[in-house]
Formats: sequence, structure tokens, C-alpha cells
Amino acid sequence: MPRRSKSAHHPQDDDQLGEASDPASPIYIKERTADYSVVRSIVNPGGMNGGINIVREETTGVEFIQKILKPRDVKFGDAWEEIAVQHQLKHPYVAQLRSAHTNSKAGKASAIVEFCPHGSLQDLIDKHRKARVPLGEKFIWKTFIQIAEVLRYMHCGPRQDDPQFEYTVARGQEWNPVWHLDLKPDNVMLADAPSKRGRRCIEIKLIDFGLSVSQEHIALNKFRSTHIGYTKSFLYPEYPIPGAAADVWQLGAIIICLCRLAACNWDECLAEESAVGEQYSDDLDIAVRACLRSKPDARVKSSNLAFNLEKQYRSLRLPPDSTPLLLKTGTIPPE
Repeated sequence: MPRRSKSAHHPQDDDQLGEASDPASPIYIKERTADYSVVRSIVNPGGMNGGINIVREETTGVEFIQKILKPRDVKFGDAWEEIAVQHQLKHPYVAQLRSAHTNSKAGKASAIVEFCPHGSLQDLIDKHRKARVPLGEKFIWKTFIQIAEVLRYMHCGPRQDDPQFEYTVARGQEWNPVWHLDLKPDNVMLADAPSKRGRRCIEIKLIDFGLSVSQEHIALNKFRSTHIGYTKSFLYPEYPIPGAAADVWQLGAIIICLCRLAACNWDECLAEESAVGEQYSDDLDIAVRACLRSKPDARVKSSNLAFNLEKQYRSLRLPPDSTPLLLKTGTIPPE
């Protein structure tokens, strides 16, 4: 079975925290919350967390996100499961865990993660809908491919040319597959990517693994089916059965949201001649429909989805997008 070192151990207070030995281990942090000061609160307590703050690291001035986990989640170990999952995922399209803090006696825990100032896909959708400006197809394809790439990684593990590979398979450890299960525009953030030819580029970062499930969770009978915390419009057809196909379905729903600038009745969208809208290519429509098939076994597999999408995208030879991206932090020209 997939395994993580120390997975059964939950430190009782800060004095017992230490650095994780490898990327597959739960993180028992070197930084304390005292190293960060709160800049402002952006989400009040409720739902699946105890509040979310923007914090500033005292020594560097760099800003991060602090997610405060609920006392109940600390008590029953769910807080550590979420932290352990996010620490496992070392991928450029996952918002990286910087540090974590726990005090089990007081029922407190928090995670410090990478801050993405440009906002979420939902923020982008809201701005474009308000301005009545559709998103360019090249941007949608690139977003589609990036999310598919990180799903392949989460479900199948790092490739042999990935630096993380040496920490898993090369050490005799099997990859512990992770299924997000709460993919939606709100949980896909936008961040600056390395520039190309001096042009500003944007890439995605997945966040919020509070409802995620790993194969290890299933093996240890830690998965609990509940509607609490899920967004009803993004519940996959086979819910509550978790799996890679669920993430693929939610990815398809996200792409329709980007095309239509709103969530919609998925069955009604699929019944139309084009689920993504007439202004977009038939290839994009076909790719989305392959994700949204009602039966999990009939959906495209996450293991080869990114490769297939990249191949389709390159064959289209799309012209540059004509519309800019209206980000939370400002407008940038299309790539």
C-alpha cells in the first residue's frame, strides 16, 4: 500500500514540531505563526475553515495565505490529513505549503500557503461577465491543459524526469494518489508564470485540499461522505464515490464556466449544439464533452488527458487572443 512516514503521529504542540524528512511526509514545520503578521482577513470563519488571512513573513516581507483550520478538524485529525496531502504535492500548479502550525491541546491548527494576488478563476469570470468581454480561446485551452497536467500528477505521481521522483518510487515508496474532489473556479488561483519573450504570462495554482481524499485515506477508512462543504452545482454524477474520474468531470465543468462566464445546468449545456458556446471551436467542445460523460468509466482518463489536449491545441494553430485578461490586480494583454 502507499505509505507516508509518521502518518499516524500527530504532534501535540509546537515544541514537538520538526521539519519533514521528505516530500511524502506530513510537514511538522520549522516556522512558527509568530514569524507572520496578519495583513488583513479575506474570509470570515465558516464553511470548511476557521477563517483565511493574508499574512506577511516578518523576515522577508513576503505575503502568504494563512488558512485557519477548525477545532473539530484538529480534534478528529482531518486538519493533519489536509496538511499532509498538500505537503505531498510538489507541483508548479499547486499553491505550495510554506509551513504549518498545530496545538492539539488547544484545538488549533493553521497552514501557511503560497499567495496568488491575481485572484481566482471565479474572480476572472466575474470581471469578464461584468465587462461583457469573453475569454480568449487560447487562454481557455492553456488553462484546460494546466489543470489536466496537475491532475495527472496528483492521480499518477511524478514522472521520472521530475525531481520529486527520487523521493517516491526511487526510494521504494509507491505514490499515494490524491483526488481533489472540490474543483471549481473558486479553487483555481492565478499567479505570474515565467515570462516568454518579455511578455507577461499567467499560470494556475490549485488550492483548498480540505475535501480531498487520498488512496491512503480510503485504505485507512478515513473517507467520510458528506455534503458539508461541497458546492452543489459541482457535485460529480457518481457522488459520493471518490476517484480520478470525479476530478476530470469537475475540470470539464470549470471549462464550461470559463466559456459561458457562469455556472449553468450542465445537462442543458450538453444538450445544446455546442456546450461551450458557438464562438469557440468544435475541438474544445469535444474535449469538454469527453470530461463530462455521465458514467465515470466513459470519461477520458486523467493519465493521458493533458497529452491529448496539448496535441489538439497545437493542431488548431489558433490566432492570438484578441481580448485582454481582466485580472483582480489589473488588465494584461493577451499572450
